[in-house]
Amino acid sequence: SHSCGLTVDGTVECWGSDSYGESSPPDTPFQSVSVGRRHTCALTLSGNAVCWGDNESGQSTPPSTTFTSLNAGESHNCAVTASGLVECWGYNASGQSTPPEGTFQSVSAGDNHTCGVTTSASVECWGEPWYWHSSPPSGTVDTVRAGDSHPRSFTTPSPVQCWGADDAGQSSPPTLDAQAITAGFAHSCALDLEGRAQCWGGNDDGQAAPPSEVFTAISAGGSHTCGLSSAGAITCWGNNLSGQLDAPDGVWRQV
Repeated sequence: SHSCGLTVDGTVECWGSDSYGESSPPDTPFQSVSVGRRHTCALTLSGNAVCWGDNESGQSTPPSTTFTSLNAGESHNCAVTASGLVECWGYNASGQSTPPEGTFQSVSAGDNHTCGVTTSASVECWGEPWYWHSSPPSGTVDTVRAGDSHPRSFTTPSPVQCWGADDAGQSSPPTLDAQAITAGFAHSCALDLEGRAQCWGGNDDGQAAPPSEVFTAISAGGSHTCGLSSAGAITCWGNNLSGQLDAPDGVWRQV
């Protein structure tokens, strides 16, 4: 129920729910930011992970390792080191914070599972096996995104592939060549090659009904979605119960 963005000067700003301090970032420059359910994590300019908000499962207590990328899941986080190793911390009841051996290009943390793209461009997932979300299809991919129970991947440019739960149609994407993908609780979105957002799955709050704008990046929360325009403006749609759609004015480089 919160959103965060990174301004052009490296400042993280958050809006929406702040019940656990998840929307109260420290005053320091960052290179990237990632939002979990009730916590937020970001990478400093030197590659150190900093997290704030709910820490019931240790998700806001990162290791002292330096990383090249980081992704926050519901109650756990995973990050990739310069050598390609994955480290995770936080909730681990289903093994979602116990990555396999090997080296990875990127990693994406979901609810009770995590998926990563290996250095050989295959997908590996670990954690809860329900809905088969830890059983990815074979083949090579560029990007993988782990949702609540429905990961998806694509090769640029290529049709999006999804697997796992499909009760709301979240694993039944339209046929499109995508340049970016993102996953929420029961919906998914992608940017086509022209930068138009296409979404599918649960749409109770309008989270899968994007505006007809052109975006350079897109990011889905539980029941809302935000896009970043080429001018650096953020537009959000979907559930706004906690004000998570009310992005402040400014020029942004990440949402």
